[in-house]
Amino acid sequence: MPKQFNQDQKDFISSMGEAFRDSDADARSILFGVGMAIFVVGVISLALILKHRFYLKGRWTFLKRALQGRAVSRDRLRIRREVLVRNPVGGDILDQVVTIDLSAHGMFLKMSQPLERTEKFDFTILSKEDDRNVRGTAQVVWVQKKWSPFKPTGMGCRFVFMTKDDEVKLHRILKEGR
Repeated sequence: MPKQFNQDQKDFISSMGEAFRDSDADARSILFGVGMAIFVVGVISLALILKHRFYLKGRWTFLKRALQGRAVSRDRLRIRREVLVRNPVGGDILDQVVTIDLSAHGMFLKMSQPLERTEKFDFTILSKEDDRNVRGTAQVVWVQKKWSPFKPTGMGCRFVFMTKDDEVKLHRILKEGR
C-alpha cells in the first residue's frame, strides 16, 4: 500500500520543488553569464591577435616549427643594427644594410637585392664604438625576394666563422637587446 503524506509533508515537498526550480534558474543564469564572459574574452583576444599579427608572427612560426620537429631558435631578437656586407674574395663592400633580427647563430638582413642561397660573405655588424664591431663570415640560408608588408626583401644568414672575441661582442649586443 502506498504511503500517505500528511499536509506538512506535502508542503515541505512542494517547497523543496520550488527551491530546486529556483536553483535551476540561478544555475542557468550563472552558466549564461560565464558563457558570455568566455565569448567576450575570445572576441577581445581575436581582435588583439589580428591587431598584433606582425608581432605574434614569430610566436606562431615557433609553434609551427616545434610541432613539425624542426629546429627552433628562441634567442632571436628584433635588433636593428647596420651591417657592412663584403665580398669574401676581394673585401669590397657590396652593400650597407640593416638587420631585422639577430641571434647567436645568424641574422636576417634587409636587402633590396639579396645574395644567392648558399653564398658566403664577410660581414661587420657596426656599433657606435669601433672596438665593439662584430666581424665574421656568414652563409645565406634562405632568401626573400618578394616584398610584402610583413616580409621585407632580404636574406636569412647563418654565421659560419667568428673569432671568440667577436662572439663575446655579439653576446653582449644580444644581452643589451633583451
